[in-house]
Amino acid sequence: MDKYRGIGVFDSGLGGLTVASAITKILPNEKIYYFGDTANVPYGNKSEGQIVKYVLDIIEFLKAKEIKALVMACNTSSAVVLPRLNGNVKAPVLGVIEFASRMALDESANEVIGVVANPVTVGSGAYVRTIKGISMNGTIIHQQACPRWVPLIEAGIFDGEEVEKVVREDIEPLLERNIDTLILGCTHYPYFAPVIRRIAGDGLKIINPADSLAYQLKKILSDSQKLSDMENPEHEFYVSGNAEDFRINGSRFLGKEIKTVHKVTL
Repeated sequence: MDKYRGIGVFDSGLGGLTVASAITKILPNEKIYYFGDTANVPYGNKSEGQIVKYVLDIIEFLKAKEIKALVMACNTSSAVVLPRLNGNVKAPVLGVIEFASRMALDESANEVIGVVANPVTVGSGAYVRTIKGISMNGTIIHQQACPRWVPLIEAGIFDGEEVEKVVREDIEPLLERNIDTLILGCTHYPYFAPVIRRIAGDGLKIINPADSLAYQLKKILSDSQKLSDMENPEHEFYVSGNAEDFRINGSRFLGKEIKTVHKVTL
């Protein structure tokens, strides 16, 4: 039955587990097929052509699992590849950029919004286009490319002197422009949220779209009568890089033990 098909979730590495975690919390009966492209992380230093190839290969892999929905838990793929799918996936496809943009507009009092993301996402202009397409009020968007963040997070370094220095150098130019809301434009970045909060103070609203996306996914599946009632679904994890490293680090990211990770070559 369609309702027992799984949900495909993918990211360049471990960061998309923030979205997978939200899905397991809000949709506990749904099976997830997660793919982490750890052999090619980070996407932020890759060309658009490389990213398109990586993502289309991952999508074909997940389509073979007969998924009932696809979650692009990667801002870069949402920015670069989602507009090019053209019906290639015969299932609902959710990207993170629209959800983050709408949340930021709802939260921002002065409509001066900051975005931190990798260089490809920033260069694509996807957040600027999306926010301006939703808001008619002349919202101001300031972006900051943060190429040093993902390598630290993938290495499991979430705090400390080096992280403090890197985050401060990237965040302070945005704070000086009086942003009141900050979009974490990469699913890895929530792991730096406590450091950002320490630097920026409690007045800054920090946007992580994972929960909002999961609730929208729940609505889509409910409306199409495809919500699963499966008890204790067994999620499957796939990577293009080192499976054991992902199992160990991914368990920390997900907040629960990942027992098995499969390495695949696409």
